[in-house]
Amino acid sequence: MSKAWRRAGWVVGFLVCGTATADNEGIIRIVGQTTSVPVSDAVVYINGKGKAVDANGEVRVTLGEVPVELTIAYRDGATRHIETIHGFPPREVTTVHVPHKSSIKREAVFSLGVPFGPIQREAKALVILPQLAYESGGLNFGHYNNVRLYSDQIQDDGRMTLMVVALDEKLIPAKYGYMLDVDPSALEAGHIMFKPPLATDIDKEVQLVRWQKEADPINPSDSKTACDFNAPPYTGCGLYPDKGGVFSWINVWRKGELFHAPGAFLPPRTAGANPLMVLPDAQIELVAHDDPKGFAPFNYARHRFLRFDASPADVVSLTMPNVVIGSLEQHGADAIQVNAASREARFTINSVGESRSDEQNLDFGQLQIIWTDSEESVRTIWNQYFEPKAGENIVAPTAVARSLSSWLPDAKQDQFENVQVWLYGSDGVNGYGEAIELYADGRETVRQGDGAFQVTRWR
Repeated sequence: MSKAWRRAGWVVGFLVCGTATADNEGIIRIVGQTTSVPVSDAVVYINGKGKAVDANGEVRVTLGEVPVELTIAYRDGATRHIETIHGFPPREVTTVHVPHKSSIKREAVFSLGVPFGPIQREAKALVILPQLAYESGGLNFGHYNNVRLYSDQIQDDGRMTLMVVALDEKLIPAKYGYMLDVDPSALEAGHIMFKPPLATDIDKEVQLVRWQKEADPINPSDSKTACDFNAPPYTGCGLYPDKGGVFSWINVWRKGELFHAPGAFLPPRTAGANPLMVLPDAQIELVAHDDPKGFAPFNYARHRFLRFDASPADVVSLTMPNVVIGSLEQHGADAIQVNAASREARFTINSVGESRSDEQNLDFGQLQIIWTDSEESVRTIWNQYFEPKAGENIVAPTAVARSLSSWLPDAKQDQFENVQVWLYGSDGVNGYGEAIELYADGRETVRQGDGAFQVTRWR
């Protein structure tokens, strides 16, 4: 069954099951994306009709026919935010997570001591992960003062895991250790010694994830200048030795917490081996990235994500997405057309080469426009989420309330700080309907399944 057919079936099934009450009303609750803290100053618009939420971030609204155009307007510090979801199918009670930095709070402040142990002479520096803020660093000293842990850095279960990585003379991960599932309240104002039995020794061997980039119609590889990057020893290839190469790095995800080590990032290669620090009960994510036309003025970039439950024994095959917004020959400013008067953006979605699989597996699109009001000097970030399709796409609000129109760019607006389109596809998502449900639940579509991709273009 194709993803397009499953997408249609999912939406029909959603509606037939009934998502509204008998009087066609529903409750919508707005919370912060990473903290689930209520956003109490939001105004919710259903097809242009607005109503403010209460202190709990909740509002009862009349839904009308579903799906609806849902818009959420709120302030986050000094910045105004507008989140518009096209074709949103609300339930009787719907919680929507939105970007909200103001709701991120400090969970604990502590100091950390890290004995080098048996690798003291080998290590040239130490790094703590996730990359927490601190005032005085370890490096060769193994001591961190005033380490600050924030609410967006803890695990899904409310605990946190710490990893310490020892870097070699080339600042590449060499060995590591970890401390699992610590209660943040136990860290507050404390001094933590990173050693057994609380933590492992920093003596675990770093593994390697080897990969090979496959043929690519957008960024062809040149076999004559191929350059591998393996360890040890490391091949000195220079920064841009390899035509058709991709940047690569490894993410380790554990209970929603991200571990990405400095030094595990490789310059462009068509074949490589990235350092990996394995954690118990964690997922390994290989990420490949390129900007095949360079940045300005073409402004086009791609990512491929591949995930594993264990370190792959064989060489991983990397195929970059072949979807492009506009055409490869266009500059970014020509690929995305914006009309401030009608508040719409136009662009095309195309495939390069013979394959249409990535194009057919697109789940989710995001248009972001950022501007500063010339009169009020207030910065506004407007995100619109839409169902992407091959060919021409027009993204615009179908209903704008008068009370919200003062936040939107007027017809005279000709300067935007950023206009950018992202497209996402994942083998773990069944089309736009499911992608929107994931977004509302605070989960990224690109983080679902064993494989996913993202392409983006900006003006």
